[in-house]
Amino acid sequence: MNTSEGKKIWLVGNSGMLGKQIEKELTKNNVEFAASDREVDITSFNEINDFIKNKNIDTIINCAAYTAVDEAEEKKEKANKINSEGPKNLAKAAIKINAELIHFSTDYVYSGEKKGKYTEEDKTDPLSVYGKSKLDGEKNIKNEMDRFFIIRLSWLYGVYGNSFVKTMVNLFQTHDELTVVNDQKGSPTYCGTLAENTVKLIRDNNRNYGVYNYSDGGEISWYDFAVRIKKIADSIDKFKSNVSIKPIPSSEFPRKADRPKNSVMDKKKIKKYLNFKVKDWESNLIEYFKEWEKINYEGI
Repeated sequence: MNTSEGKKIWLVGNSGMLGKQIEKELTKNNVEFAASDREVDITSFNEINDFIKNKNIDTIINCAAYTAVDEAEEKKEKANKINSEGPKNLAKAAIKINAELIHFSTDYVYSGEKKGKYTEEDKTDPLSVYGKSKLDGEKNIKNEMDRFFIIRLSWLYGVYGNSFVKTMVNLFQTHDELTVVNDQKGSPTYCGTLAENTVKLIRDNNRNYGVYNYSDGGEISWYDFAVRIKKIADSIDKFKSNVSIKPIPSSEFPRKADRPKNSVMDKKKIKKYLNFKVKDWESNLIEYFKEWEKINYEGI
């Protein structure tokens, strides 16, 4: 369990989209770590306690989350257990073994009513069960410990698992026309750059604990993001298509859970205090396709 920096890491939720990317980055940087997924139920403190025994863990990275936003409206208890009680248990375990906690949250803690970019000091007012469960998870961590990094993310996508980008590319192949909402704006977050920043944070001596916003640079609507995805996909023979993409208001695409109309977040704090690199969303989208081609991941 000894890392090159003398730290010991526990990666929680290593089979998900972000967890797999961070696992890859840890391996690439020769950082030894323990990893777990469903074999450790984070809603059970006893299971967590059994896992951490005699491992001398210094840092817990929590990538486990319930992310089915619409489904959460009907499965509130499940969402709360994983997104609220789970982080609380991890925080209690971190205190017990004198470890720090890196936890990922969401832009859905904001209502989306603000005209400009959201800062970490802005009022939180989630519109959905999912957003509230994630905010409760943040509060539980704060109530249990001081040595934490809570990093709020938006529009997360990566080469592992499902995402808006993967869904769009697959739909391009099976539809003549698609409609995408054009009145919700935000900033995509590419897992690759986020994983690089996370591993760098672990290895840095800078310990400015707290709540941070993070995403790629720039802002865009879901519709414009889909158009740009198609443009890049059309440059790859395998994904060329003749699909047309039409913009629609979100009122014409009803969902069980409400989404914030504006979830663009200000990243000044994370750049200043954690030295996170913030690359523009378009460069990262191009990098995403390159990474897919490199690993030959089926269906992106």
